[in-house]
Order: sequence, then structure tokens, then C-alpha cells
Amino acid sequence: MKRSLLFLLLCSGKLFAQLSDQQFLTTYKEGVSLFEEARYEEAFNKLSVLTTRNHNNAVAPYAYLYAAQAAEKKGNKYQAKILYRNLMTYYPDWDKIDEAKILYARINLEDGYYEEGLKALHEVENKALNPLKMRVMEDYIKNVKTISALKSLYNKYPNYKPIARALVDKIQANRYNTKADLELSDMLTNRFGLLETEKPGSTSAGNKKPSGSVLNFGLLLPFELSNADPATSPFRYIYDLYAGMTIATEKLNAEGVAVSLHTYDIRSDAQAFKAAEKKTGFSELDVVIGPLYPAPNTLTQKFVNDHDVIHIHPTSNNLALLTASKNAYLMQPSHAQQAKKALDYAASAGLPKTVSVYYGEARKDSLFAQIYASEARKRGYTVTEVRKFTGQKLPPQKGHVFLAADNNLGVRFLQSVAMNDLNCEVILTASSFNWDRLNTSSFTDKVALIYPEYVNRDRETVKEFEKNYFDKTAALPSYYSYLGYDIIYYFGSMLKDGSGAFQKHIEQGEYVDEYLLSGYDFSNKIKQNDIVPIVKFRDHNFEEVYR
Repeated sequence: MKRSLLFLLLCSGKLFAQLSDQQFLTTYKEGVSLFEEARYEEAFNKLSVLTTRNHNNAVAPYAYLYAAQAAEKKGNKYQAKILYRNLMTYYPDWDKIDEAKILYARINLEDGYYEEGLKALHEVENKALNPLKMRVMEDYIKNVKTISALKSLYNKYPNYKPIARALVDKIQANRYNTKADLELSDMLTNRFGLLETEKPGSTSAGNKKPSGSVLNFGLLLPFELSNADPATSPFRYIYDLYAGMTIATEKLNAEGVAVSLHTYDIRSDAQAFKAAEKKTGFSELDVVIGPLYPAPNTLTQKFVNDHDVIHIHPTSNNLALLTASKNAYLMQPSHAQQAKKALDYAASAGLPKTVSVYYGEARKDSLFAQIYASEARKRGYTVTEVRKFTGQKLPPQKGHVFLAADNNLGVRFLQSVAMNDLNCEVILTASSFNWDRLNTSSFTDKVALIYPEYVNRDRETVKEFEKNYFDKTAALPSYYSYLGYDIIYYFGSMLKDGSGAFQKHIEQGEYVDEYLLSGYDFSNKIKQNDIVPIVKFRDHNFEEVYR
């Protein structure tokens, strides 16, 4: 297994030796985009091609870092460790190498390889990372099972307080100790001041405001706590969402807006909601986020209406969810809203009012296509045809063509556009592409994507979040991390002056600058996010051209 994996990595390097720096950068950005969308298998396949020691450009070590994170998130820690080790070997002078050492240490400590993990932490030289270094150590060193093992670690690393604390705690928890162990415990207690009371961290800052003014958010999401390792479940993206939420909570608390997060493990079982509803404090919630499934959601809608609670749907764009709850909000724009914005873009570009509409295999795609065609007809468009795309010849079109699809059908569609010499604008859903197998050379300036998940990573707000996220979690953010942050920060900000001012803030229109995705606008009658980014691929990166 080990030899096979190394062979694959070496082969990847040989393949990449044929890539130019421009191809390297394009492949890297595609891989990072996949990672941010939590498509870790595809991201790894894309980025691992770049992981070879033969490339000295500035982006190469970042490719290793993201490839290792993708491998870890898809559940292959062995691959991740190899990539981290190779990164540290090939790029020892990289300015982010200490961050990589912390990531490598964490994955080893998590698996019980304490000596390897501590060795990596000990080698971190950047003093600014000491708080993160100590926090990672504290999180895992307490899991060492025996006094003798902790003694061995302490003898190798005698200056780390987390090791001393874990050793003292283990000795104190033991019913029978030798005199030498008790003396060691006393010495460590005095040396490191372990009798001092340390205040535990919390996502709640209820003490910053009088009782009753805290904003209570209920997270009715599938945390899968019954799973032996919840973070490896199909719902591991929920943990990315939650991590972003906790960072937004800390920011609001620091700004004087008291926020508290309350988690409830609710998947598809209505009984899980009934059990949560009986828990102390549930009736005091100001906002509920989720559930993601119909059965518990039906009960949630009744609770929301009875208690006048704000109800947020984080990932759905189904307008039907708004009809049953008077205080419901969709973070994602509906198909109808996406169609309107795409046609607004077509009008702003001065395109002729003719359109051909195509769709893929999924029911949601045909539904989107019908909505698009209907909206186009309302605007006086001539709709040439509405058909499933199966690779057929495309008729000439002077205005634009539209495709709603997934499973990489967008690649075949663009090939058909080129083969049939269509020289018109092409508008597609971003989900039409499997970024793992995508050649971005097909993205001409006549190709526009409807991309609600778009993140402009050149913005300072995004860069600051990414640094903070890494410092807090020793991991890289995905799309769900950005979304989780935005949900809490947006609704916390809207509610900061009380529920009476909430509607006034909402109706002020578009909010963009302080958020990580493309912003939020719930000012219209329908409570969905009205902002729909339309992007084009320019200069090796996606760029928003309309919203």
C-alpha cells in the first residue's frame, strides 16, 4: 500500500512536469474551488497532480497544503501525512511552513502518534503561532492513557504546560501513587502554577449584556453525534458550517452583541425534534437554523409560528419552504430568482431577445429550465426550444443559450457550442461542471456562470477570515465555513438592536462588505437572498460580472 501510494505520487509529478506555470495556476485554482465547495475527493484528485518536488513556483507549497487537507477531509489520513511530510521536506523555507507543521502535528496527535505530533509542534518557530500550538497540544495530550507514557513525553519536552497538566491530572486521578509520582505532581503544580483557576472558553458572551438580551441561535442540524467519529460522516460539512458560525459568534460578542449557539442533533427523524423541543431553553430560542429534512421541518414550522421565531434554511432554495413559516428565510436564491438575474444580465449585455433552453437528467434541472423559459417569455423573448441536452446538434442562436445541469454536462455542452459554431452568449449553472475533470480553456468570454457559492478570495475580509479560521481550527475553510460565518454574522447584526428593529434593518437592502460570500438582500417581499453572482473566467480566476 505504501509503495503503491508513493508510486502514484511520483507518477503525478512526472505528469505535471509537462505543465506550464499557467496550467499549474489554473489547476491549482480549480482544486481550491473544489475544496471550498467541500468536494474533497475531486479537490484531491485535482491538486495531487501538482504535488511534486520539481516545481519551484510560489504556488507549489500551497498545492501540497490543500491536497493534504483534502486527503484528510475525505478520510485518508495516511495520504495527508505523506503530503504534509513532503511539503516540509521540499519547502522548508516556505513562509507558511510552521502552519503546515501544526496541521501535521494535529493529525498525528488525533491518531495517537503523540511523539510525532509533539516533535512537529516543537519545531514550530513562529512565536505568533504559540497560542494555536498550545491549544492543539491541550486538545489531544489529555488523551494519553498512562502515567508512564506522559512521563516519557514530559522527559522529552519538559517545558510545555499542557503535558505537565495532563500528567498532574492523571496522577491525581490515580487511586494509588508512588511517593515519586506525588512529588512529581507537586513539583509540576508549583512550577507551572497549575492551581490557578483558568476560565474556560465559550461561544456565549451572555455576561456582556443583561440577562434576556442574549441572542439564542438553535442549530437543528445532523451533527451525527451517535457516530463513533461524527466528523467522518456524510454530514462532515456540518462541522465546517459550525466552525464558521463559532467565529462569527466570537466576532459579534467582541462587538458587544451577545450571541449563544445551541446545537441539536437532528437529521430526518421527527422524534429528534420532539426530544429537542423538551429540552430546557429550547422555547427561548430567537433563531432556528434547519432542519434539513421534511419530517422534522414540519414540526419546526409549527414551533416557529407559535413562538414568533426566525427560521433560516441554510442550503435549500425551495420557495415552498417560505409558505408555511411566516418568519422563514432562504439563504440560497431560488431558481426563479436565479433566472431573473441571469435574464437581467442578458439584457444589460444588450443581447437579442431570443434564447434556447436546455437541461440535464435531474428533475431539478428540467424544473429550472421551465422556470427560465417561462420568465424569458414574460419578458418578450422568443424561446427557440426547451429540450433535454443529450449531445445533439444545437441550432443557430443570435441571443443566448442556457443550460441547467450537473454531472459535468457543461463540458459536453460547451463542446457542442464550439462544434456547431454558435457565436452567442452561453449562460450555465455552475453545477453543470465537475471541477475535477474541467479544462478551463473552454471558458471563453462568452461563457457566464450562475454561481451562488462564489467566494472572491482576493477580498481583505475573506483573507482575514481564512487566517482567523486557520488559527482557530488548524484547518482550511470550505464553502460551508464561509456560509456558516455569514449566517450568524448577518442575522446577529440584523437583531442586535432587538426584534423591533430587525425588519427595519432587513428592509434597508443589500449588505455586502462585511460578508464572505457575495452578500445578502432580503428586502423584497419574498424572503430569499436576492443576490445572485454571475461570473466569468478571466485571467485564471473567476470574476463577478453581474449580480
